[in-house]
Amino acid sequence: MSNKYHINHWYERAKVEDDYTNKFISLWISFNAFYNSYGDDNDKEFKRIENSCEKLKDDFLELPNLPGSCFKCFQQYILDKPDNPGSIQGKFRKVYYSDVSCLSEYLRVLYQIRCNLFHGNKINDNEQDKKLIELAYRTLFQFLTCLYKKEKHITGWED
Repeated sequence: MSNKYHINHWYERAKVEDDYTNKFISLWISFNAFYNSYGDDNDKEFKRIENSCEKLKDDFLELPNLPGSCFKCFQQYILDKPDNPGSIQGKFRKVYYSDVSCLSEYLRVLYQIRCNLFHGNKINDNEQDKKLIELAYRTLFQFLTCLYKKEKHITGWED
């Protein structure tokens, strides 16, 4: 099976999942299949994400300012949330999000949320975490929809 199959499969699965945690995880798996092409197999995962930033930054630049974009809401929520305002707390570090148009900062925050979910540090019964995961999903969905449409990764979007 090709990466394109995995990208499309997990992207479509994210759309039908019932809760935002499963939606986010499914969408992250789709993105993971996409960004893995931006590094070699010996690179650590975040290194492949960083490598993708350079190639994807132009696709991202205007997205936070488009009508209906969730990015500013996501950033504002992180800045204003009661616990750890301005950052996402990981097991060993905090990740800050101050520039809504900076792709590397945005992906670092999403990656920390992903790590927290995968390693049990985010829980689905905490209202702050639920809202954070929902906004992370909504922004990632907007970004990947634009990106995949341009890259023709989604079934049915071929010209």
